[in-house]
Amino acid sequence: MKKLIFILMTVFFIFAITGCNPVDKEWEKGQFWVQNFDTKKFYQINAEKLAENSRCVVWVEEGSGVSETTANEMAEKYKNIVYEKMMETFGDEFNVPGVGMINTMEFAHWKATGKKEAKLTILLLDIKDGYKTKGDSYVGGYFTPINLYKNVPNDPDLRYSNELDMICLDTYPSVLGSASSNETLTHEMQHLMNWVFSTVFREDYMDIWIDEGLSSAAEWLYSKTHPEQRWKYYNSDSQSGLLKEGNNFYVWGNHQDTKRASLDDYTTVYLFFQWLRLQSDNNPDIYYSIISSPHYDYEAVTTVAAEMIDDIYDNNWSLLLRDWFAANYTNDQSSRYGYKNDPVLKNIKAPMFPEKKYTVDLFPGEGVYSKTKVAESVPKPSGKIKYAGLNYGSGEPNEKTGFVNGARLTYNSDTNMGGKTAKGDTTGIAADISISSGSASLQIDSYEFPESYKVDASYFLNRNINNIGHIGKSDNSIKVDRSTVRRGFVNE
Repeated sequence: MKKLIFILMTVFFIFAITGCNPVDKEWEKGQFWVQNFDTKKFYQINAEKLAENSRCVVWVEEGSGVSETTANEMAEKYKNIVYEKMMETFGDEFNVPGVGMINTMEFAHWKATGKKEAKLTILLLDIKDGYKTKGDSYVGGYFTPINLYKNVPNDPDLRYSNELDMICLDTYPSVLGSASSNETLTHEMQHLMNWVFSTVFREDYMDIWIDEGLSSAAEWLYSKTHPEQRWKYYNSDSQSGLLKEGNNFYVWGNHQDTKRASLDDYTTVYLFFQWLRLQSDNNPDIYYSIISSPHYDYEAVTTVAAEMIDDIYDNNWSLLLRDWFAANYTNDQSSRYGYKNDPVLKNIKAPMFPEKKYTVDLFPGEGVYSKTKVAESVPKPSGKIKYAGLNYGSGEPNEKTGFVNGARLTYNSDTNMGGKTAKGDTTGIAADISISSGSASLQIDSYEFPESYKVDASYFLNRNINNIGHIGKSDNSIKVDRSTVRRGFVNE
């Protein structure tokens, strides 16, 4: 009898040490609608719930190979880092009629489930995006407002709703737990929070370039580092070759016929939103002011820039755009025409327009830099096309006279994202490979771009409209009194 008791106690001790159970744990199972970004169709997957805490629930696609340990690490990182940082910068609390005081993430959960809590669903799966081998692009994660609405079987979109506030994260080729994967989580969470602000404060979704700019800022908030795929990509212009031709974020996704041109959008919007933060005394609050703006277009940015940078930008998109363009070339470390001596971004070098090309067709918001050898007279504005002379290292843009060994900025100030291209003049002079100005140099960086690259779901949906890839239906019936807002509120 004593021998039997000893054996039973030994077995119990082994299980206690290893954390195992005699019978495998039965996980809760469920089905989810997800999107195939290669075929543009929805399909269902089976998943298991492997982790849960007070802030999120983590479900994992069956057969994905994701362990319970990985799921729990994801849940804890979201709860203790991502949620806290995102609510601190982008979150607030407001009074919803019939519901009461509710914070940003609680609102999303309430809208989807009818329950007032802040528990995000994170679904880990191999997102179908056509990725086959190194060199292909892939979707690192996505958010769609469809899931926040009641499932309507006969509706072309809402029949795919999971009726949950949720974000999907890729398991392959993404590496769960990596900085890139966690930055994707914060990126998509900003899209979700932006949807909330559009639903309760605005009449429409934010223009895609602002939404994506804030999501790129969210990535920085998580890591507080500048990815090489942003600044070195910009300096080298080695992929699409369209940066020097003016391609940038304002008209999002307008060069999808050119491989990797979408990366120009992400790169330039990242730099623009970093410039805004640095110029506002390195204050991330500028991001909250933008996301909570009653405006959904460029005025959301110019209004905030006037409040936090300089009042000369009030309703003056042309001037704000000009000064950011100037920052990329001049890079004055102490003025608006640079990145405030940021240890990484002070190395930004604007790509120069090709030689022997004397005109350029620019979409709204685009601009190019062409070499000047003498202090030329700057061309007068023509329609939406404007000009400025730029000097490397220091000096304010000059709209009358250029600089010796400087650059001419030619840019399209049109605020209409759907506007046509306009033709501007360039100098046609070849830019030197290296131009020295004191200790400064414009030596072009070489950059070996990673073979595979992460893009937003919008790239695969091929929709050149506002909030590409963030499908959903605006609900203008839910509006709240802005006077009830309490900034940065995190409800425990």
